[in-house]
Amino acid sequence: MIDKQVLKNITVLYAEDELEIQEGITETLNLFDINVICATNGQEGLSIFEAEGENIDLILTDIKMPKLDGLGMVERIRQIDNEIPIIITTAHQETSFLMQSIELSISAYISKPIDIYKLEETLIKAMESKVLKKKLIEKNKKLEIEIQKNEEKQKIMEVQSRFAAMGEMISMIAH
Repeated sequence: MIDKQVLKNITVLYAEDELEIQEGITETLNLFDINVICATNGQEGLSIFEAEGENIDLILTDIKMPKLDGLGMVERIRQIDNEIPIIITTAHQETSFLMQSIELSISAYISKPIDIYKLEETLIKAMESKVLKKKLIEKNKKLEIEIQKNEEKQKIMEVQSRFAAMGEMISMIAH
């Protein structure tokens, strides 16, 4: 299980058009030691992601926003990065939003008003697969290095074995 430490110093792109909610959630995320990049609509969020996507660890977005809604932003981001964790926040309970979110492979769906403890728990769960995947990649790299070392040792042993066999043949010929 992943703990709260997974949230330390991650960067979240947060798209929310209601300034008071954005400020409140940003302050909360900062308390968790999370770096927050804010956008006031989906188009701005998409532009930020296109410019800084490799530095963003997670996306938190509202659904209904001007210019480009949250689901539209997520759909476009999924064309760029299909694995980044995405959490949707909304006060709207329409089933169509939930169904679209599922189709876009979002990590979680949080209803407003946002419960801070629920948000923290959801952030941790959303980051879990990314963290575990990173650990798996690191272990695979270490394993590949060990396999390479073993192959090199195997080659050395084969050469030594040939030399030993040649030494025995020379010794037998000499007698």
